[in-house]
Amino acid sequence: MPVINTRIHFEAAHRQYGDTSKCGYLHGHNWAVDIYVDSDTILPVGYIIDFKDLKEVIDVYDHKVLLKEDDPLCDVLEKAGQKVMRLELNPTCECLSLILIKDIAKVIPSFQTITIVVHENEKSNAATKASYADFRNI
Repeated sequence: MPVINTRIHFEAAHRQYGDTSKCGYLHGHNWAVDIYVDSDTILPVGYIIDFKDLKEVIDVYDHKVLLKEDDPLCDVLEKAGQKVMRLELNPTCECLSLILIKDIAKVIPSFQTITIVVHENEKSNAATKASYADFRNI
């Protein structure tokens, strides 16, 4: 079974709302997202999915401020003209991997599994792996 992989970079600020460590302060990262897709289905053109389609999903997050939807900074920053993405979960590596895997699953026509690894720097990352069956109710 073919497995494709791509790494996509984006830059974004975030804070972990409610975190009393330094990560609770607004700061930014040069994020990297590794996407792995296992699929038995190859489209007539010869690929599982066009890599540019995956990049378009991740590019939505580029140069945004990623915040949990109930973070009081959302309103403040939006009023100041900043591009805020309100997320249902705190924008940690773990939670971003959960959010991004759902986004990616929506654009892939057919797959067995998807694995997403979100890197906030060269040393720290989190991964989520899910099968097609996990996404039937998206």
